[in-house]
Amino acid sequence: MTWPWREAALYCSPVAWLLGLLLFGTAICIYHRSRLGFSHFRLVDRSEREHRRERRLVTSGIRQRIRHPIYLAHLCMLLAWTLGSGEVVLYGLTIFALLTGWPMIRQEEAELERRFGDEYRAYKHAVPATLLPDVFHLAKARQP
Repeated sequence: MTWPWREAALYCSPVAWLLGLLLFGTAICIYHRSRLGFSHFRLVDRSEREHRRERRLVTSGIRQRIRHPIYLAHLCMLLAWTLGSGEVVLYGLTIFALLTGWPMIRQEEAELERRFGDEYRAYKHAVPATLLPDVFHLAKARQP
């Protein structure tokens, strides 16, 4: 579908790839931290469907600061490619991802509320709702 625009770019700059590399590194770091506390099967949701192990809400690690670290890592990775390459098609894909990502997050949160009830509602109240960690909230929490 995007083949006619495969070479269309807004810019071509090695400097843009420096920002892209920074975002790639950020995404990889977030992916790694997101995996802590999860087995591979649980991370890809196989435990829910195949193993039926005890369900528990994971609120430690990076999830103490942000509720949706995987979505943030995906966004950082997509932005890295988009900003680094300057390709028009990737800018369109980024806009599409942002528009479809919000409904996916809302659906996931509704499912977690059904599963974990008050425990998830308390977590939701304590941890920022945005994809980006609330730096000001964290600073206030650290003050004595």
